[in-house]
Amino acid sequence: MNEIIKILLKIIIILFIIQISFTLSNKVDAISFDEIFQSGDDFLNTGKDGLEGNLKDDKGEAIAPTIDMQKLNISIQNISGFVRALGVALAVIIGAMIGIKIMWGSTEEQAKAKEALIPYILGCVVIFGAYAIWRIIITVIA
Repeated sequence: MNEIIKILLKIIIILFIIQISFTLSNKVDAISFDEIFQSGDDFLNTGKDGLEGNLKDDKGEAIAPTIDMQKLNISIQNISGFVRALGVALAVIIGAMIGIKIMWGSTEEQAKAKEALIPYILGCVVIFGAYAIWRIIITVIA
């Protein structure tokens, strides 16, 4: 029985990895951690320079700082895609584990699994509800 569960879990994990890889965008903008931190530092320094009036154009005149909304939207989409994929993967894996316990477990395991269904469903509602609210706010703001 345990070997069957282990094999099924391995198959499920492999299927989820394949699913996640197909749901993510085919375009990959891979950058190193150094570049990520450098972009963050540049962003913060631009904000500080703008507050202090240190931003100057080619002629030496002070200019107001601007945020590149296209880059910001791409970053938000990447973060939201990762959060969504992680939430779906966790929900499906945990749901599968509960389902396996209900189908093949002893009477005690089935009872415990059925008790775990309510927190599982509430957790899914909270995770995906929060994600939906966040996406709505980002869509309205951006």
